[in-house]
Amino acid sequence: MKFKQSMLSLAVAGLLTAGVGGLAVSPLVAQTLPAPVTLSSGNPLPFSEVNQVMTGQCVKDMCANLNVRTAEFADHPGFSKLLTRSLLSMAATYTDKPATFASVQELISYFVANATPQTSEYLQANVLRSESDLVVVELVHYIFSGGAHGETTSQYVNWLPQNNQVATLETMLQPGARPAFETVLREEYVAWLDTQGNAIDDPVTFQQTWPFKPTDNVALMPDGVKVTYERYAIAPGSFGQPSFVIPYSRLNHVLKPEYIQVGL
Repeated sequence: MKFKQSMLSLAVAGLLTAGVGGLAVSPLVAQTLPAPVTLSSGNPLPFSEVNQVMTGQCVKDMCANLNVRTAEFADHPGFSKLLTRSLLSMAATYTDKPATFASVQELISYFVANATPQTSEYLQANVLRSESDLVVVELVHYIFSGGAHGETTSQYVNWLPQNNQVATLETMLQPGARPAFETVLREEYVAWLDTQGNAIDDPVTFQQTWPFKPTDNVALMPDGVKVTYERYAIAPGSFGQPSFVIPYSRLNHVLKPEYIQVGL
């Protein structure tokens, strides 16, 4: 089985310039899925969720399960398409031949034909904020194919509806401010280590084994910039996906003022 890395930046660039029932998801998967979120305050930007569940190949009482939940913004079909294509780019492939999916139906057909019965795969566009001037979506991929646990990856999308712009960390930063951002991020990493207490017996050895590294996976949230790492990026798998929130007050000379204003 091969896992594709999300080509989110390429999908964003390309799409913005182009204008069933089955067995229940296993308890293990259900425990791993993100909890429901409460939308932030502000003028709401309506959206709807489209959830599709499919059962694939079965052996006795074990069947492959696929769950795809997308978000659709009725007045913004281009952005809705971007979310779906970006989410599909995170899907697993099960053969040596590369596979890409132009629609959820294409993914469903591929999954039914190729996923083994013990496989549960989940793709979700989780809307964290939906306001007239800022939409933040977390794209989540989870897969379980046997063993002790599954694997989760996630990617944030920050979208400014009023000018139809997807904002990346690069566009949010003031000129030349990336080193300053990484300094603040490293400080948050050290603070996060301090909160792990009993899980880290030897912090020095831990940092040598799992050294700090920056990431561009950021979300503009009301309390600050949320940064989330992939599993195994800066800590063992047992730590899950480490996540920090950097208060906007620490980023006054790092982020462009307009992004701090829209984030608050």
